[in-house]
Amino acid sequence: AQTLYITRKFSRAIEYLDKSEIHAKKIHNKKLQHSAKISKGDIYAYLNQNDLAEKVFTQAKETAMNENNLNMEFEAKSRLANILIQKEEFKAARKIYEDYIKYLSTRGSRSRRKQSYFMWKYAQSYLKENKFQLAKKHYLAAMEKAKIENDAQNYQWSMLSLAQVEIKLGNNDEALKWFRELLAITEKNKNTAILPDIYLGIGDAYKIDKKYDLAIKTYQRAAVIIEAKRKNLKIDQFKIGYFSNENKVYKNIVYCYFHLYQKNPNPAYLNSMFYYDQMARGRVLQELQLKNSFTDSTLVVFEQYKEIIDSLKKAQRFHRLIKKSPPTPQELELETLKINAAKYSLIEHRLRLVEENSPVIKNHQAISEILDNAKENIKEIESGMLIYHLYENGTFVLVLTQAGLEIIDLNLDLKGLKTAVDSLILPFHNVNTDSIHLIPFRAKTAHRLYKQLILPIENKITLPQQLFIITDPVLSNLPFEILMASAPEKQVYKPTDKPEYINSLLLKKYSFSYAPNSTILNTRPKPITRKPNFLIFANPYDNKSIASGFNGENNKSNGQIFTPLAHAEKEAKSIEETMSNTTVFKRENAYKSNFFRLAPRHQIIHMAAHGFVDPTFDAFSGIVLALEDDSLDNGLLQGYEISDLNLDCELVTLSACESGKGKSVSGEGVLGLPRLFLGAGAKRVLMTRWKVDDKFTSELMPEFYINLFDNQLPICVALTKAKLDLINKKSNGYYRQHPFFWASFCLYGEPAKAISSSSTFLLLFLFILLVIIILIIRKQLAKK
Repeated sequence: AQTLYITRKFSRAIEYLDKSEIHAKKIHNKKLQHSAKISKGDIYAYLNQNDLAEKVFTQAKETAMNENNLNMEFEAKSRLANILIQKEEFKAARKIYEDYIKYLSTRGSRSRRKQSYFMWKYAQSYLKENKFQLAKKHYLAAMEKAKIENDAQNYQWSMLSLAQVEIKLGNNDEALKWFRELLAITEKNKNTAILPDIYLGIGDAYKIDKKYDLAIKTYQRAAVIIEAKRKNLKIDQFKIGYFSNENKVYKNIVYCYFHLYQKNPNPAYLNSMFYYDQMARGRVLQELQLKNSFTDSTLVVFEQYKEIIDSLKKAQRFHRLIKKSPPTPQELELETLKINAAKYSLIEHRLRLVEENSPVIKNHQAISEILDNAKENIKEIESGMLIYHLYENGTFVLVLTQAGLEIIDLNLDLKGLKTAVDSLILPFHNVNTDSIHLIPFRAKTAHRLYKQLILPIENKITLPQQLFIITDPVLSNLPFEILMASAPEKQVYKPTDKPEYINSLLLKKYSFSYAPNSTILNTRPKPITRKPNFLIFANPYDNKSIASGFNGENNKSNGQIFTPLAHAEKEAKSIEETMSNTTVFKRENAYKSNFFRLAPRHQIIHMAAHGFVDPTFDAFSGIVLALEDDSLDNGLLQGYEISDLNLDCELVTLSACESGKGKSVSGEGVLGLPRLFLGAGAKRVLMTRWKVDDKFTSELMPEFYINLFDNQLPICVALTKAKLDLINKKSNGYYRQHPFFWASFCLYGEPAKAISSSSTFLLLFLFILLVIIILIIRKQLAKK
């Protein structure tokens, strides 16, 4: 396992650490058990699975304390200090490092060698805190200690960090001197683990000096090594964690090509920007093809995985039956602990079971060919695509329309942009029924964001009505249709205020869709099936439980109580009356076994139910369904179950509150239910960004489907028209033009061609009929 860890073959290292831990338990070797657990946590931490790492290190610390083993306790606590740095609790982390360094100084020579590593970690805390002079001082001390102890590995890492600090201090020449010295050492020792960081650092120095050609070449060297490492990661969650840091290489390449294009508008620079942008976004989603069949070698692990799932479901079922038979506080606490333990065990075992996935682009297409395909496909769907790039030292947008690819410099203050977006959107979240009348729509902020994000494009390009938006994390929660093209009369409007602003909203001008990356244009878009079959789950509810306690937590502690959705049944009935080929399950019949049985066979899946989000692992986000009599049924359709589906559907509609919410990860986007359904085979998802009004939703969805299938509008136009048709109606004293009611709904995923009209099919039928008649006549003439 250690050999595999050093060579960065993490998936196999985890496998052998599991075996090591099992054997250590059999022979009661506590030290080896501890070492295996610490090494496993180190892998999780390296791959940015910090919640999982923290759980493992905490278990290791508690075991060490029970054994009164101070050395093992410090090993675990020092790892937890690394997690504290991620949480920006720098002082607490440094105190642990200080205590451990003092402890190591009293031990033997082998322990003293560890001092240089934790002196390096101590310095690292100052770098993360942006205290660069203090970081430099302590890196030099760590380097000196490593040299004295003949610790080559920590000597190199300290030198690397010192070079990075020199860049932060503006000493590029000094930084390059350290990088080149380190490069010579690593090439001599063949230490490839540190090479990507060296090349990234050298590229950063060139980029700051505006030597963009040299920077690109250096970043590309780093990219080659990064891609080789990704191939050794057989688990999508590991790839996400690894790439959340490493994707900055590709982002930096795009940034450098942007500046080269500014000086010399060479089309080759644009092509390269488009290609490397694809490499920087949503890579794991592109590759995601989870498999439900496991090889014989994993059969034992698979049985363990099933046992953990059963344990989790039993505990979650217990929570949903709280109303019927209230437990004692002790019983409730015990069941909550069981759920949390089962969740972490499930994640760990699931990581073992996922096989290596095949990338979407198997043969690396020529850069120009990728862009040519995108141009042809954007013409076919008569749309445009806006790809936003937001860096601290540069902001711009790539605009792909039927006229071609162009670049627009935005020149934005990133911190100010984030503040404005949060100011506009956050009031729509965490809204209670009795506070709807107080929700502010900050119209002047919406106009300011329009001037920053859309107006610079409109000043240079005529945009089509249909637009695909690919955003950076700062903009990931912003519905662009909320932006205003002209200045409003008032700063803020509430739902009870007259909506004078309505005609200025971009909802009136454009139809927006959103996508994780531009690879959605790599393949030719297809029209949606004209008469699809619908699978509808509406108002899943039963008398056995109160649908509460999502994620297995006490509903009193998190305030999550899922009440019946009366309008969801009206929604389902309206869809059933207007659309043919519908299968509807509601109330006590809307349970998981029906979903698993029928979902793979339907083109449209519509879920009018409550949704919930796990902020740590999207594997435990999900949808609340009804409980079955089966003792193992928890009535929760969760992320790990969605991932294992094999769907082939045109659209999944998540007509639930906050169904688009999730953790935002650099390089991958928002991890949540929409991404899980796309990974499971859905082409696109209709989702919500915040809690939605039940009655408005029940009216919107049938209108959307009528526009899409009966009126044969493009899918994003169908949604826009449905919104516009409904917002002119006043409801419960509120003006529905207020964005809280309608802006939450958005489309995410692949584009689609407009549905072929019935006249096309009629002409085809008449042509075939004419050919048959001619053949019959010719046959009759031949006989005569």
